[in-house]
Amino acid sequence: MSHLAEKHSLLRPGQYGGCPGHKTSDAVHFLAHTIKDAWRTGKVTVALFLDVQGAFLNTVKEHLIHNMKTCRIPSCYIHLINNMLTNRKTRLHFDDYISEPIPIDNRTTQGCPLSMLLYTFYNAPLIKCTASKNKSSIGFVDDSSYLITARSLHEAHENIKDLMERPNGGFDWSTTHNSPYELNKLALMNFPCSNHDNPPQTSNSPGRIQMARKSPKQLQQQTSIDTWELH
Repeated sequence: MSHLAEKHSLLRPGQYGGCPGHKTSDAVHFLAHTIKDAWRTGKVTVALFLDVQGAFLNTVKEHLIHNMKTCRIPSCYIHLINNMLTNRKTRLHFDDYISEPIPIDNRTTQGCPLSMLLYTFYNAPLIKCTASKNKSSIGFVDDSSYLITARSLHEAHENIKDLMERPNGGFDWSTTHNSPYELNKLALMNFPCSNHDNPPQTSNSPGRIQMARKSPKQLQQQTSIDTWELH
């Protein structure tokens, strides 16, 4: 499947986890390249880093199969994965106690080499949200990021907010795919072109992204998301 996905471009270029030849260092190079390209044209970049709780444990088989069909994976592989994730059971065994078989409805097998590749199809809709000019994304299993290039930090923040809150956006994917975000691990980072690119002032209005400047240095102007509720 990984060979077919690579050969026929079945996944977005920003998918790095579980794909041969796509390393963490490649994702970092892509991030640096995007930022420097923006700087060369006098623009700024803002990155939103997302982390999903229990990625493999919360995977819903029906959504995975649907996404694989959407990505045009051959039916023989889809049937194989569907059979692997159907009619599974487990037992609890400790001391002298062994439970009755417990059906497993969700999750892929953590530790299985296939799990990382399968998750690239599972979060494919999340990565595809940025399929437009000046918007890109990076996916590495349960860690994803949105990269927005704009003329100002304010414009970039508004675009990030729209990506998360619009229909079929980041929050919709989280809800429909049983994949809540670890809000304490979410981070929004500004990459300004100059010292004159100041982040927008903090706002307490519902749904807004609250900004907290940590350092005046370039590449260290970090922000936190305080007002988004759990989905």
